[in-house]
Amino acid sequence: MAEAQSKIIGGKVTFGLTVCPKQYESKRVDVEMNFTVKEDDSYERIIDKACFAAVNRAREMVGLPKIADPTEAEGKAAADLFGA
Repeated sequence: MAEAQSKIIGGKVTFGLTVCPKQYESKRVDVEMNFTVKEDDSYERIIDKACFAAVNRAREMVGLPKIADPTEAEGKAAADLFGA
């Protein structure tokens, strides 16, 4: 009998952020990102990208600057290093 394998084909990432820009004032935002994973793609990479996008969108909505994507920075550093 063949063993069934579980596979992630999609999902939802939820991220909440509360900031206090002034005393006695707060801003709260909840961001939901839905994602799907293609047959030949890595679900870990897709989930990481969805999480990163949710964090940056939440930061943008409360007036904070976006953070740099560490995977793109690593890729750029490698490209610079190897002349790609």
